[in-house]
Amino acid sequence: MMDIRLEPALAGRRPADLAVLYQFKGDRRPSGGADAALARRLGTQARHDRFRPAEGEWFLWHAQKGQVRRWLLIGLGERRGWSAYRLQRACQRVVARARRLGVQRVSLAVPHTPEVDLGRAVERMTAALAVAAVRFDKYRSTPERARAPRRIDLCLGTRPGQELRRAVRRGLAEARAILLARELVNEPGGALPPRALAERARVVARGAGLHCRVFDERELRRRGMGAILGVGGGSHEPPRLIHLRYRPKARARGRIALVGKGITFDSGGLSLKPAASMEDMKSDKAGAAAVLGVMSVLPELGLPLEVHGVLASAENMPGGRAIRPGDVVRTFSGRTVEVLNTDAEGRLVLADALAYASRLGVDEMVDVATLTGACMVALGALVAGVMGNRPEVIERLRRAAQEAGEKVWELPLVEEYREQLKSSIADLRNTGDRYGGAIIGGLFLEHFVDKKVAWAHMDIAGPAFEGKGREDAPKGATGTPVATLLRYLELATEAPRGTS
Repeated sequence: MMDIRLEPALAGRRPADLAVLYQFKGDRRPSGGADAALARRLGTQARHDRFRPAEGEWFLWHAQKGQVRRWLLIGLGERRGWSAYRLQRACQRVVARARRLGVQRVSLAVPHTPEVDLGRAVERMTAALAVAAVRFDKYRSTPERARAPRRIDLCLGTRPGQELRRAVRRGLAEARAILLARELVNEPGGALPPRALAERARVVARGAGLHCRVFDERELRRRGMGAILGVGGGSHEPPRLIHLRYRPKARARGRIALVGKGITFDSGGLSLKPAASMEDMKSDKAGAAAVLGVMSVLPELGLPLEVHGVLASAENMPGGRAIRPGDVVRTFSGRTVEVLNTDAEGRLVLADALAYASRLGVDEMVDVATLTGACMVALGALVAGVMGNRPEVIERLRRAAQEAGEKVWELPLVEEYREQLKSSIADLRNTGDRYGGAIIGGLFLEHFVDKKVAWAHMDIAGPAFEGKGREDAPKGATGTPVATLLRYLELATEAPRGTS
């Protein structure tokens, strides 16, 4: 992993291949974190070259003397609306630009702004830089020539205390969790079927000191988890349910379950997807990957919570034993579901997983899934939809996402839409009408959550996977919403008992 250090000196006061400053729109010179005379000189030169500090714009300056010969000025756009999300995108652009320049050591000024306090800024920058430095090139015969910097100094202009050092450590832990999630999602479906995902979870658990239990197809059948078995029936790769548990050394302040959808490849089953729609369907395990990533660093972070990670994994294929449209499955909860569309399979595996997690004695539960294309239609590719049965849990997720530099938006669980899930031959059916599909998915899942448990559902179909690639986000898995879930768990330790 990239070497990221806190540097008391200002940018440019220590040797580096490249020093990076920022400038907001309307400012005459770059923001703090650098020598004032150098900042003025760089700002003047940038204006002469008609640099505009709009978000994403940049200016490269070659100095004639000094310990740093190349300076990069990054535009941040308007100060209004400055956030952890925009800070992280700026850091990702810095790494992309440093790759192109071929530099190995970078001095990076830390923006001092009221909107994002210094400790949070250091944490977010650390996580963003460390993640941006890694590319998934496992299957390339020749790795990319452009390498990320080996070392980045975060220049503060003041001596860092223990709080800032903890922020770096916390940022690096988060980066490891995100990179694990990205790696798992980027793995092709054929390379990581449910059995391989379960084995990977065992390895992660052993390394982190977590308890891990895996239910194979026999155990799933014994427990009556007909929904997971039904979804996995068309594949020669049998399904798995994976249960990870973290317990703190001291008394736990609460119990929370994180439930992830882990469809290792989604062909749609007999309700077969068009060929183009299958190309990125290795991404359908992003929810489970995010949960495993979060669980992997909990012992290191030492949060005073008992956390259960439940991963429901199957491969949705159209084999001879595939579930048929019109078939009825009996779930772990005892409820029966008429399956009208086999491509609405994520809610089926989550039905068994949510019912199972509800019996673990948890106070709160969050499920994470690339559940519906309808959520992308509503919110686009950058925003996750959130819905649930307790406003305080949704608000905590919203705040967590804001502080973690990710985007979520609440969708309502509209009572009148429940009629769409009524079946003429079973307790429920797995699809509704054409419109409001993301909400219908959430309403379906709610049936399998114990009413005593505070629950939220995150539909990450959009932000979990970048389909085209941008300068600040390579094509492939993004690791969303690992950062949000980690911050959510931290905020849960601060909430008064009984608020959920």
